[in-house]
Amino acid sequence: MTTKITIKSSGSCSSYAKLAAKTQKLEKVHFPAHFGVIQQPEKTMLFDTGYAPRVDDIFQSFPYQLYKLLLPTHIEESGSVKAYLQSQGIGGEAVELILISHFHPDHIGGLKDFPTAQFLCAKEAWDFVKDRRGLRALSQGFLPQLIPDDFENRLSFIEDLPAGSPLGPFTHTRQLDWRGTAYTLVPLPGHIPGQYGLFVEETGERPVFFISDSLWDISALETLDLPNFIGMHVQHNNKEYIATIHKLHALKQARPEIRFIATHDRTLDHAR
Repeated sequence: MTTKITIKSSGSCSSYAKLAAKTQKLEKVHFPAHFGVIQQPEKTMLFDTGYAPRVDDIFQSFPYQLYKLLLPTHIEESGSVKAYLQSQGIGGEAVELILISHFHPDHIGGLKDFPTAQFLCAKEAWDFVKDRRGLRALSQGFLPQLIPDDFENRLSFIEDLPAGSPLGPFTHTRQLDWRGTAYTLVPLPGHIPGQYGLFVEETGERPVFFISDSLWDISALETLDLPNFIGMHVQHNNKEYIATIHKLHALKQARPEIRFIATHDRTLDHAR
């Protein structure tokens, strides 16, 4: 069954282009926060939820206001995933599943807008953040206030899914069967523990690979250009981060028809 995929952004953060790729100019730019809407008849799955206005509300209190000082955000209600779905006549109850790539606020800002959705993430990712509060949470870019009260009652873990088919150099994948279609979940280590991407083969057009924060500058798929020293410092594991980029590069060389979707790709809107 063919899957309809729409990619939209819900706000942005601003920082220096060199933070994403050291060969870029030393200029301040906006990095959008993209999310994916994956539609089957009558039901919808989301890949992340981007920002939402409640994120700015949390940034008003200590210590989370330090996050916005370091990485200023720009969030409007009209740009949230909830607002986009409403504009398409899609109610919140139609969102059946939300795949969470990891728990940074630009990926989970809208979780509370979908009180009937089921959640899917890596157990490794949830275990890494679930008990963090205050400065311990902030140190890993986690805002616990974004998590619904009944989150764990609606949560399933990627590690419990059956093994999936290899995707190029990514040999340890998991398979999600959702409404008659098989989706491939791909571990993308380095940025933060438990980060996963989503590969969708059957789109009716090009296959799509949501690669989350594996890289911020999409040109790195070709050039292997890494972030500057500050950008590398905020990665959880530099060795794994570099290895993931090299695997993505190899996959792009082997399968140039794949459309890679990086959450903060500044060129995405112009390439569609």
